[in-house]
Amino acid sequence: MNVYLEKGKATTGEIMVEVCSTPNGDGYWYQSGGAKLDPVSGGTPVTAPGGRELLRNSIYVPLNNKADDYAVYPFTAKVAIRNTILALHNEDSDYEGRVYYDNIRYFDAEDPDDIDTEENFMNHADRIFTIAASENAKPEQILSAVKAAENPLITKELFNAYGLVIEDLIAAAEEEGSVLSDEEKSALTEKLGEPSGTWKKESGGWTYTDAKGRSYVIDGKTYTFDAKGYCVNP
Repeated sequence: MNVYLEKGKATTGEIMVEVCSTPNGDGYWYQSGGAKLDPVSGGTPVTAPGGRELLRNSIYVPLNNKADDYAVYPFTAKVAIRNTILALHNEDSDYEGRVYYDNIRYFDAEDPDDIDTEENFMNHADRIFTIAASENAKPEQILSAVKAAENPLITKELFNAYGLVIEDLIAAAEEEGSVLSDEEKSALTEKLGEPSGTWKKESGGWTYTDAKGRSYVIDGKTYTFDAKGYCVNP
């Protein structure tokens, strides 16, 4: 969601936004978590219609408040969320202004393309890849990690930094019932997988199996191949 504070309405402190979801049919709040805002100099300055100067904060709060259960729906599958309560409280702030909201959305952890900003997506990716690399990853978390890996922002170097191997992650997801098309598996393996092939010396230079027009990390070094398959930095 986006949270807007009026510019110049505070000189100190922070404001906490707490997200509380109410499951349908139950009369309690589930406190998902929150985010701290800096009303003094935080956020991105924007000008609202009418000329009002605001500070826009794009925040991302996981629905499940347990770190180990990140991306796991906290209610039973048949219980939908009826409404959302946003609770504000000061953290030693002297803010005296209005608060505005827009673009309030829930997103499915297995469809992270719906995340609204690059910063929030990378926040999600960091959390889900860290969990997926652990021995205690749950089925929902493995499936979510596979979907996050498809995003163009995820590079091989970034993915490998978590100690993940895309072939193993795909296999684990399929064991949990994920149905990935051959095209999806091929695209993920091509982008993030380890190359399998052999070097060959030809008259035009060094080539590597099926490496035309691509870059590969081989033995820790990145090699780039032209459209004819010749290595440009052997």
